[in-house]
Amino acid sequence: MTGPADLIEGTVVHVSRTDCEADVDGNRVRFHVLGSVIRTAGGKNPVRVGDRVRLTLHSGTIVLDEILPRDSTLQRTTTAHGRTVRREVAANLALAVFVIPAVESDPAMRPRRLRLLDRMLVSAEYVDLPALICLNKIDLLGDQTEMEGAISPYCRAGYPVLRTCALAGDGVEALRDSLPTGLSAFVGPSGAGKTSLITALTGRHDLQTLAISSATGKGRHATTSTSAYELDDDRWVVDVPGLRSFGLDDVDPGDLAVCFVDFHEFLGECENRWCTHMAEPGCAVRAAIDEGAIAPQRYESYRRLMVDAPRN
Repeated sequence: MTGPADLIEGTVVHVSRTDCEADVDGNRVRFHVLGSVIRTAGGKNPVRVGDRVRLTLHSGTIVLDEILPRDSTLQRTTTAHGRTVRREVAANLALAVFVIPAVESDPAMRPRRLRLLDRMLVSAEYVDLPALICLNKIDLLGDQTEMEGAISPYCRAGYPVLRTCALAGDGVEALRDSLPTGLSAFVGPSGAGKTSLITALTGRHDLQTLAISSATGKGRHATTSTSAYELDDDRWVVDVPGLRSFGLDDVDPGDLAVCFVDFHEFLGECENRWCTHMAEPGCAVRAAIDEGAIAPQRYESYRRLMVDAPRN
């Protein structure tokens, strides 16, 4: 029988399909998740980077004994074979850094990228996780007017927005100074340059990066597993595999408006107490759009999420 003396505690810093690693008092310890635990979790490894875990020795192998309660979990949903699946991105985070590229090879991708950004921001707001927006690859920008116009609603909403070029080092020190104690997860679409930013921040040169595909114009997955890298004694950065979708099926439609911070000052001002801000007369949120206080692109993201939200 396992007793307290047989257990060690650590923070998970690497998770893949086949193995996990935890930081235990400054040492990286590889551990195994038993098949019985995976079966109980529905056939998936339940461990996530950032988890605080207890480990024990089982038949000569260090194995997971317990995942300790999480303070927060950044998660998304995906749909596969007609079934919605919840996927935890990382646990116990201090900050989510949402990275998007400043330039798109296909201009039609920009609105889609901004809608993806809105979805990621909603997921962070839903769990009260601070978020920072990183506009990367600014060296590829020609005329900055259009991009600055697209990003200005987030600045007005109060989100910190940093502009970086990982390869040249532009904005990297400002980004480093913005990272709090604890774990900061770098999340965004494939090809946004998350791994390059982490390389610039940590000085590591063993992280794989890939260029945008010339055939499709889309990013390719350089990172295939989630790992945390030490920035200093108190801070870690988490490299999350690139995303092409970010489902929010676990977010109650009634909570969506609260997750748009630029709506906050207008909520409760509608004529209809139960206003959904979709079609009701006397809606203060829609009036704020007409007055220029809320950006139409942000409201369009909200409207799409409301239309697509699952109903019980």
